[in-house]
Amino acid sequence: MKPVKLGIVGFGEMGKRHGREFMETSQGLASVQAVVEISDTKFAEGCDWCGCKPKRYTEPAAMLAAESLDGIIIATPNSTHYEMLKACAGRRTPILLEKPMDASFERVCDIVRFARAYRGPIMVHHVMRYAPIVKKAGELIAAGRLGRLCAAHFAHYEGGGMWHSFRRTRAGGGGMLIEKATHDLDVMLNLLGARPVRLAVLSRQQAYGGAKPDDLHCRDCAERLDCPESYFRNRENPGKLDVNISADFCVYAKAVDIPDNETCLIEFERGVIGTFTHCYFVHHDYTREYQLIGLKGLMRLSFTAWERGYKGRLTLAPRDQKDSNQEVYQFEYNNKIHYFGGPYVVRHFLDIIRGGAAPETTVEQAFAAEMIGFAAPEASRKGQFIKIADLMPKDLKSLWPRIRLAGGGPR
Repeated sequence: MKPVKLGIVGFGEMGKRHGREFMETSQGLASVQAVVEISDTKFAEGCDWCGCKPKRYTEPAAMLAAESLDGIIIATPNSTHYEMLKACAGRRTPILLEKPMDASFERVCDIVRFARAYRGPIMVHHVMRYAPIVKKAGELIAAGRLGRLCAAHFAHYEGGGMWHSFRRTRAGGGGMLIEKATHDLDVMLNLLGARPVRLAVLSRQQAYGGAKPDDLHCRDCAERLDCPESYFRNRENPGKLDVNISADFCVYAKAVDIPDNETCLIEFERGVIGTFTHCYFVHHDYTREYQLIGLKGLMRLSFTAWERGYKGRLTLAPRDQKDSNQEVYQFEYNNKIHYFGGPYVVRHFLDIIRGGAAPETTVEQAFAAEMIGFAAPEASRKGQFIKIADLMPKDLKSLWPRIRLAGGGPR
């Protein structure tokens, strides 16, 4: 099989992880040929993390002009994705774009327009959709085990690690309904097979933010030994061996402006209703818990944290629920984040590069999920339901009804 040469734009937290995962999963078939990284420190950390030293550039145009690449991975901070993507205009090279697509609604719309004109395939890194536990859920729904779907209730529990990085501001990360919940909302939409129609949101900033200097780092803070959110107290997680986050900004800085506790009430097509809630200042035995309800029964997905041995659990219960009738499936995560979805992303993207597959996690599907996050601040501010279609730019309104999601089961 022909070796695959990759170029990675952004060799920091996610970029280096992509490089290592592609090399390990492909057993060396895929190599990191070149990277774009302006930081000497991040480049050195990435080389050490991946065990290689690719050619280094400081801007994507220079890398693309000099290198013959089979695939491009864009993994810079959220707010720069569109700028990096524009450098690929006029090419056909397959692109793996980190999620969320960008941090602002305007730039995400520009990415949708770019993707419609781009001559090559663009796959969004919605890695959780590739996790075996989610794939199994999709198979059971498609087989009609829940019957017609009626409701979905998703919850995400997390610590404050995201607030140590650029994600702690709306300008940098777009807010957690864009930065983090995009994983959950993409899974929700594609298991339901239904687009969101309208939503109402309650948002609160209750734990993070404050009066600390914006340039304060945990490593320089006199309170780091006692602070419950110190990066140094929370960075070690023995169940996630492929995590290596070096950002240690103070979570109590003045710049912090995003909610850390939010709940959405969502109406979907076909009368389906749903809720999504996330809270970032609590830890739970399960990092995520999903419930999908159909006329035939209920499915629960519990994505466990490492405290319980790092196994996920899917339970399928019939409508007349009795313990003896439940089906239970368990999933090992093999010390990988995103519930072991990454290796399957690698295999699929390599198939795309070889011309044997098309993207499953498309830009248009990502747009559908991210529209919830972009509508949320307006819904929260007004204290009323907001219709998704009302926020669409005129040139994209006709696209919305044609977006095809992945699942949904019997109707």
